[in-house]
Amino acid sequence: MADKIVLLRDGEVMQYDTPSEMLVRPKNDFVREFFGKDRAIKSLSLHTIKDLQEIIGLVEFDETITDTKTINVHHDLRNTLSMLLNQEAEQVIESDHDGNKLGAITIDLVQKYLHFEIKAKPTLVQKG
Repeated sequence: MADKIVLLRDGEVMQYDTPSEMLVRPKNDFVREFFGKDRAIKSLSLHTIKDLQEIIGLVEFDETITDTKTINVHHDLRNTLSMLLNQEAEQVIESDHDGNKLGAITIDLVQKYLHFEIKAKPTLVQKG
């Protein structure tokens, strides 16, 4: 995907921004409707476990749970959330390149991250 994209309507620029900003902070109803009601979920594919870890942090993993999936820091949040919702594992654990377990990802952590990205992060006002 591009660093920035432009969405046009009848030759008029509706929004010129990063894909993440367009999904999370559409500038008008046209952009909002173009990306659909599930745009927050779609935006998760643009963010990684590393992003979540830097903003929210991870929880400790439960050593007693044997039904786990291990993913790395570059795994996107949309697929991670899908793993959790589809109950592919009881817990999803992040590991580093050496296989060391760093922590676990929960549905609550993904929700907190989404809240930060959508509501808490300040919106930049474009001039012009």
